[in-house]
Amino acid sequence: MPDKDVSRKRRLETEIIVVVLIVFLAPLTIYLFSVNQYLFDYDHYVQHFRENNIYDDVPHANETISQLLEYFRSGQSVEPEIEGFNERERSHLLDVKLLIHKGSLLLMTLLAVKVLLFVYLIKSSRDVGRHVSWVFIGSGLATLAFSALLMLGQFPSVFSAFHSMFFERGTWLFSRTDLLIRLFPFRFFHETAARIIVNSITLSVFLVLIGSALFMIRRKGVFMLKQRRKKKQS
Repeated sequence: MPDKDVSRKRRLETEIIVVVLIVFLAPLTIYLFSVNQYLFDYDHYVQHFRENNIYDDVPHANETISQLLEYFRSGQSVEPEIEGFNERERSHLLDVKLLIHKGSLLLMTLLAVKVLLFVYLIKSSRDVGRHVSWVFIGSGLATLAFSALLMLGQFPSVFSAFHSMFFERGTWLFSRTDLLIRLFPFRFFHETAARIIVNSITLSVFLVLIGSALFMIRRKGVFMLKQRRKKKQS
């Protein structure tokens, strides 16, 4: 086999691997992005408080969530000094904060890796349009498939499994009288998870549509190029 053919084959194989890597990382990236959107959205919490009559039990809920979000954004790895939370709740909130920071770091790392892979793909590929359309369509479909798996699971089981995985046993269970439970009952997490899934599905559909549009534009461009070549030959 000529050297040019071998080189072309290797380059194509590398490009396919890069596309697969970008697609593989897509579901986690999109879901971490969606989680971050709702996690730091003050209005999301206010809406929850209103719809679930939280103010009747905790009149100062808005002030508490403002302090809590500020605490999560801060760089200090200490327990929060927010009035109303007991020692166990403060310890858990520190664990939550550390997990949030790890999640944010992971999201930034994933985005950086995907950008580098994308740049490589654009510079290396001789058919950028085809590979980019594959990336968008594949990323959207992979995230839709992941979303379907999440929806098949029972939320209480997923919720418990998540906490058991990231928090020490017994540190995330609280009494109904504790402020954390009064502010964030189980319904809050269920509704928030549903919104995160819907948001991720919306982003996935958007990616598929963009990828499909790019594919059709490329296909039309290739067709027109072939027609021009035929006219020149004739």
